[in-house]
Amino acid sequence: MVPIRRAEHVVLIGDHQQLQAVIQSKDAEKMGLGKSLFERYATKRHPIHVLETQYRMVSMRYQALTILLFLQHPAICEFPSKAFYNGRLKTDPSVMRRQSGLNLTHFWPKHDSPIVFCQVEGEEETGHIGSRGSSSQSKFNMTEAKKIVEIAEKLVCHYRVPNSEIAILTPYSAQKRLSVKN
Repeated sequence: MVPIRRAEHVVLIGDHQQLQAVIQSKDAEKMGLGKSLFERYATKRHPIHVLETQYRMVSMRYQALTILLFLQHPAICEFPSKAFYNGRLKTDPSVMRRQSGLNLTHFWPKHDSPIVFCQVEGEEETGHIGSRGSSSQSKFNMTEAKKIVEIAEKLVCHYRVPNSEIAILTPYSAQKRLSVKN
């Protein structure tokens, strides 16, 4: 934050409700680094303006790796809106006009919802990522990675969903590597 230290006015854009940083050091945790910069500002009563309309869950071609869902649907926005934003986050009507047109009612267990929560038993592990000498660590769950691949293969092979319409979202690099590798 050194570059903005002497600035007269600063506008920071982010979301204090997003996933917290992964802290592996007890000292860093004691210093409060488990809270994001935006969360720290929010708790110190700095003025915050919340944007209440989401436009971002559009075509998956532009997403790096995202959940095995059709992200255009407002029902996907509904859960975080209720859980984290007191119901204030809404989906712009233009998002509904960008539907993929795929019909997966036979695949999806709940036909009136684009969301499926899939309980997967497995152990979360921590391992090195990158080259063998790398000290970077990341979390992964082998059972979960296998389930992700199984669902993706079923969508592609049995339901003819194009790869460009499927994405996998995970906050962990090791989980991403496992899912793509399998």
